[in-house]
Amino acid sequence: MKALSLAPNMLVEDVSGTLDYYINTLGFSYVMGMAEEEGGLYLEYNPEVALSFAIVANGTVQLFFQQMENFRRDICSYASLVTGATPISLYIEIDAVDPYFEEISPKTEIVGELRNTFYGMREFYIRDCNGNILGFAQKLGLE
Repeated sequence: MKALSLAPNMLVEDVSGTLDYYINTLGFSYVMGMAEEEGGLYLEYNPEVALSFAIVANGTVQLFFQQMENFRRDICSYASLVTGATPISLYIEIDAVDPYFEEISPKTEIVGELRNTFYGMREFYIRDCNGNILGFAQKLGLE
């Protein structure tokens, strides 16, 4: 077995609100979404459509968002899972951390200020609209 990619499936109550945040605040691009109804595949972003699943991307990083009720129906053993019970933390390497920090810091909650680390990264952390922690980092010397 050879793993080819990884895309976290983040469970959320509100896919549309999450999409709005990731697209308009963090600068991700809409890839596709699905609504509950049969044939409800949407290849273009329409904020008026209530989606139960969606994919966003930035560079080679993809994130999935699935509505919690939809996930509970798909995976029966998680029928009693509570949304937000265990927030996740994602660490995303980017190509220009300083300008990105300047762009998004007025629009979101910063929980870890921009800093240089002893392990050779320049990074900062935010809390997203669902309580998850996202770290954005760049290797030092590439600025």
